[in-house]
Amino acid sequence: MASELIVNNVIMGSTSKPSDPSSGQIYFDSTTKILSMYDGGNWRIVQGPSGGQISSYISGTTTYYYHTFLIGGYNRFTCAGTTVCDFLVIAGGGGGGGNMLYDQGCGGGGAGGMRELSSISFPAGSHVITVGKGGQGAKTETIRGNNGENSSVAITGGSTYTSTGGGGGASRSQVDGASGGSGGGAVVNGSPGAGNAGSFDPAEGFLGGEDGTHAGGGGGGAGGAGLTTAGNPVGGLGGPGKASTITGTSVTYAGGGAGGSGQANDTRSLGGSGGGGRGGAYNLQGEHATPHTGSGGGGGGPEGNGADAKGGRGGDGASGIVIIRYSI
Repeated sequence: MASELIVNNVIMGSTSKPSDPSSGQIYFDSTTKILSMYDGGNWRIVQGPSGGQISSYISGTTTYYYHTFLIGGYNRFTCAGTTVCDFLVIAGGGGGGGNMLYDQGCGGGGAGGMRELSSISFPAGSHVITVGKGGQGAKTETIRGNNGENSSVAITGGSTYTSTGGGGGASRSQVDGASGGSGGGAVVNGSPGAGNAGSFDPAEGFLGGEDGTHAGGGGGGAGGAGLTTAGNPVGGLGGPGKASTITGTSVTYAGGGAGGSGQANDTRSLGGSGGGGRGGAYNLQGEHATPHTGSGGGGGGPEGNGADAKGGRGGDGASGIVIIRYSI
């Protein structure tokens, strides 16, 4: 390579690694400004981008590094040079609906929007990563579950890539599920929340499930719509999540929360794959979604005529997650 300079076993001033490196050789990429070392089998980073929890995996002859961001609010992904990345951005899931009275199961929370983007250039500098919190499940029948918060990757001097928080599940007196990345499930005489609120292609999520006569619909997931009912008065199943292999292993995220079962039924319906909370049932509150998956919380069941002040609460939606990956 004409532009290559080797000083004390350090390869400098090049944009491509040597095809036949020796163990211990160090390579400095003049574009990304990443310093890596060959360990006899693979290249490993000595100094590179910072931010989040840093992990790596090897596929074939390529080493991938990925940065995982779990903390809500503002985080930083910092590059010394232009780095081409793939990333996964999942918003917070919606909370399940609630009911402090007898009879009605409530809607499950919709999953946070899930988007994967590839081959996006991050210039040198610090880029803002926002991870949305999950929406709180309803503690009373007069409000639906709260929507989850948006997550985003904001590239300095470039575009911002956002996923939309999941819609809250319907409650006894707020019968419509909320719209969001995926929509919240409905209760009787209500309508499910719409999904893909960001109007993205491919879609970031799907709509919630309609109500059964006494059961709540499931929240939508990143892989499909929430279901109406598993057999009245059993709550609808949460919509399925969607798998990603950005960490080198297939992991499913963003499942919808299940709807709550009604009347005196004690069956808990299952949340969507990827971490959706199970639905509540007679005198049982909806389950919280699995943390850091962007999944929706389960809809609450009937209070049981006041026997337990927590019986009809909706489960909380899960916080989102952002993962950024690049190869060396």
